Amino acid sequence: VIAEGGVTWLPALLWRLDQEWKGLRSEVPWVMKAPSEYVRDHVRFTTQPLERPEKDEDLIAVLDMMDAHNLLMFSSDYPESDFVSPEASLPRLPAEWDSKMLFENARQWYSL
Repeated sequence: VIAEGGVTWLPALLWRLDQEWKGLRSEVPWVMKAPSEYVRDHVRFTTQPLERPEKDEDLIAVLDMMDAHNLLMFSSDYPESDFVSPEASLPRLPAEWDSKMLFENARQWYSL
């Protein structure tokens, strides 16, 4: 789990890793899947802090590019004095993302 690192950098990184892997597959034959698939299988990210552009729809688009509804777990930074509620830290999420990002992803990841 990568916590407190933001997430809007992830779509570009995953895209770049996949592009490089495609061009270098003969150099790394043991890497059987695209790097983005390894990230999706083995890494999760938290929403604290979540970068917030002026328009929430811009953030939703970036989150969609990174498969956020499967990779993100809500984090409030509690018990820090500057912790944030879901309402304050998250944009209005698509309905099908809400429960996944707020608790189901963490429950599944930690086998709770």
